[in-house]
Parts: sequence; C-alpha cells; structure tokens
Amino acid sequence: IEVAEWVRLKCHYGCSRFDSNWTCPPATPGPDKVRAILDEYELALLLVGTKNCSDFYLNNGRKRFSQVRCWKGTISLERMLFLEGYYKAFSLVGDCCALCKECAYPEDCRFPQEKRPSGRLPVPPGKKAVGGIIFNRCHRNFEKSRQNLKNCHPDR
Repeated sequence: IEVAEWVRLKCHYGCSRFDSNWTCPPATPGPDKVRAILDEYELALLLVGTKNCSDFYLNNGRKRFSQVRCWKGTISLERMLFLEGYYKAFSLVGDCCALCKECAYPEDCRFPQEKRPSGRLPVPPGKKAVGGIIFNRCHRNFEKSRQNLKNCHPDR
C-alpha cells in the first residue's frame, strides 16, 4: 500500500468538507502517521463495490440513507472480525460520514465509536483512495485476482 503526500492536498484545496467534520482532514491522521500505522499490518481486506447513484452530487435523504447504510455495514464487519480474533481490524470507510445530518465538528463527535477516517478523494482513474492512501498495489492485485477467477469460472 502506497501512501502519497499529494492526496491530502486534494482534500485541502478540492473538497468542501475539509476542516468541517471529524472524518476528513485535518481531523484525520496525516501521511506520516498513516505510514506508521500501516507498518503494523501484514494483511488488508479491500472491499470493492459499485452502485448506480443518481443522487451522487445531491445532498438529500436518499443519498444519506445509502451512505449511513454503507458506513454502518463496514463498521459492523470490523466488529465481527474483531470478535473473531482479528484484534487489529479497523475500517477505512470510502465516503464522508453521514451519521449526523450536520457534523458537530469541532465539538465532540456524537458517534465516537463509529468515527473513522474518510476516503472520499478524487484520484486518477484505476486507483482507489482511502484516508490519504493510494491503493495502487492493492488495485493491481485485485484486478489480477479477478482475472484469475474469471479464467477459472468463465460464466461469472
């Protein structure tokens, strides 16, 4: 997993959520801290999915419902893995938190146990970003695994 310095600039200069909630910079760990944390891990689970979302650029209840559902599902998976003995399980969620209609930032978070770094960042095509992390290598490995699975099961 490669950690890129420039990704945080995209948050600072390209996103209206910068310095406005607990799951986006500067309230999240910087690149050096992320590198140190990732050095403690040997294994990562990357969940990839797609969703046709006509509300992507809108700020409405339907979009928020979908975001909350994804957020809670990811946190639930983290909890399940922890209870199964994967004690270092930790979620990096792929969107800004939507648990509250309006974040309490900089006041205390209303859901501190569900607070996780966001990964809603614009990145070059073919790469995924979460919390300032470019999953370049993970993406290549995922594509290779997906191709191998298609070769084994051409009907999928």
